[in-house]
Amino acid sequence: MPYILAFAATVAFAMYLVVLKRKRFPAVVRAVEGISWAGDAWVPPKLFTGSYTVPGKVAENLHPIEAAILLDTPLSRAAAIMVEGLERQKLIEVLQEEPLRIRILSAGRRGDEYEELFLAAFDPDGWVLSGLMADFFEKVISRLQEKVWDCDIDATRAYYRKKLEEPIEPKPAASDAAYRYHYWSSYHYL
Repeated sequence: MPYILAFAATVAFAMYLVVLKRKRFPAVVRAVEGISWAGDAWVPPKLFTGSYTVPGKVAENLHPIEAAILLDTPLSRAAAIMVEGLERQKLIEVLQEEPLRIRILSAGRRGDEYEELFLAAFDPDGWVLSGLMADFFEKVISRLQEKVWDCDIDATRAYYRKKLEEPIEPKPAASDAAYRYHYWSSYHYL
């Protein structure tokens, strides 16, 4: 009986967190959608595959932001995933949602290039610098291109779609994958 009560309490708490997150995420998306991307004339580069594609080969270790781009997630939603992940890690605080304004609480983990580049796309007052945000996405697309140059894009997309259908389990804080949990867990709302 105590195990059933503990299990029920755990499930109830998890459901509460899901409901709470579902209520908050659309506001973050709306805030980030208002960002102009280096003027409205900026068009993100396209992902191209070479003629060296190996049928069935999957790029299995993509960063969550790379997977978002691979899955054709709109850039505003990809940015919202970054914002939510950084906020969940307590690296930033969202001061204002429309237009987006943040306060950087910590410069990010040493060695996480995407977090550093993303945070560099904000001025000292926390406002988005459109040109640097465009540079961030161009860097992500460039790195993604390097990782998937010989991969089967359709198989890789199918792999990540399937991965997003699986439950996301938090990782131990000391693990390298722990911080990526904060980003992967945001995908269920896209």
